[in-house]
Amino acid sequence: MDKKEIMPVPFEQALLIEKTDIQTALISYKYLAGQKEIDAIQKLFLLYYEGKLVPQDFKEAFHWLKVGAGLDDEVCLFHLGYFYQNGIAVSVNERRALDYFTRCAALPVGTGYADLFLATYFFEEERDFDQFIFYLKKAITKGNKDAYVYKAIVEEQLAAKLKEKEYLLKIAIDAEIQARIEEEKAAYKARLADSWKAVNEIFRRKVLTNKVHFYRGPEIYFWHRKR
Repeated sequence: MDKKEIMPVPFEQALLIEKTDIQTALISYKYLAGQKEIDAIQKLFLLYYEGKLVPQDFKEAFHWLKVGAGLDDEVCLFHLGYFYQNGIAVSVNERRALDYFTRCAALPVGTGYADLFLATYFFEEERDFDQFIFYLKKAITKGNKDAYVYKAIVEEQLAAKLKEKEYLLKIAIDAEIQARIEEEKAAYKARLADSWKAVNEIFRRKVLTNKVHFYRGPEIYFWHRKR
């Protein structure tokens, strides 16, 4: 006796029966995915990724992400980036992860999580501050609440860094000024020594000719003419 062919059902109905009849639900999701139904594609990814109602299969989850990414679906693009970033079902590939996150962020509407990820990526290790600002603004514009939280965290970090840099700059400036002062003092002492040589020569001549007494203090010569 031939098995009865399982016919696909609408997406909403498949959702209702998936816990009791996963086979019908799977057939329905796959049929709808073939019709480019994004909800069904996302559902297949989630089922195989979580492995609750079907055996966990990251490669199958990856396959459905690729299908959804081909339709420029935000969820699929973002998670493909996540898979490449963390080496799930594929080798770690930062360049490809960034490509998918960037494609996801380029969508005109969405949750803004790809934008937020890129903002954090460019902020960390001071990769590119302009790109950080660009993507953080986009995430906020898309209404991502976590972006507001991250903005506050970054502002605190930047304030602390600014204070530290100002302190280090002050130390550097103080050190530079001190070095210049020492140079000036050395140059002044050299000029002073030359001057005193000339003065002493004058004194010597005056002593010989006019009998001038001169007294040497710690650093300065005082002289006067005998009355």
